Amino acid sequence: MRRPPVLSLAALSVGLLLFPLLTGCHSQPDARTQTRITFLLDSMTVSKGQALLNAQWQIIELGEVAVPDLITSLESKNEQLRGSAAFCLGEMDDTRALPPLKKLLSDEVEVVRVEAACSLLRLGVREGFLILLSALRDARPWIRMNAMDTLKKATGKDFGF
Repeated sequence: MRRPPVLSLAALSVGLLLFPLLTGCHSQPDARTQTRITFLLDSMTVSKGQALLNAQWQIIELGEVAVPDLITSLESKNEQLRGSAAFCLGEMDDTRALPPLKKLLSDEVEVVRVEAACSLLRLGVREGFLILLSALRDARPWIRMNAMDTLKKATGKDFGF
């Protein structure tokens, strides 16, 4: 009588790590992580300056479990949350964000359009390229810098800046 093959602990560990990648399954946040995601998204609606940046980077560090909530946030009535979610998704390199980010290229708020265009370019999609070129002439220095930095990283050109 043949014995069934026994998987080594290493093979089992590798299989468990690769399963979500190979099957397209994404992990779900536990209750504590979901509470943290909700708190960070809420804080992104009202925070300014360093507090806003801290919330953005904290949600980015949570990784792919935050992606569905960030994608949902792209449809928020709060323009700061839409822009922040677009920024975070661009930093997270997750292709699930591509269709909703492309939709934001026609957002009524310029800052949101620029953030979406920056994120798309970071993800290798050039659809928002003209929006970024236009943003180089914006009166707000931080929008110009964001557009310039993203364009320079993507193309290697400084566009006269």
